[in-house]
Amino acid sequence: MFEQVITSFCKNNEYCKKKKVKISETQTKAIFLLLDSDDSGELEQEEIIDVLCDRQALGQNKEAKAKDDAKLLV
Repeated sequence: MFEQVITSFCKNNEYCKKKKVKISETQTKAIFLLLDSDDSGELEQEEIIDVLCDRQALGQNKEAKAKDDAKLLV
């Protein structure tokens, strides 16, 4: 199913169509393994959300992240 989602995305996304982006089976498997943090062979909602939150944190500087983390402790 994950491969179908990736294939469908590439076929329907305007950027992918314009740039003729292709994602190989090997790349698809690598993405899946990256997302499947508990190695269950299935993607849970929390795993995807965790990756998105981590990605968002990469865009923040350390000071801003520290402030956000401190707010959670209060």
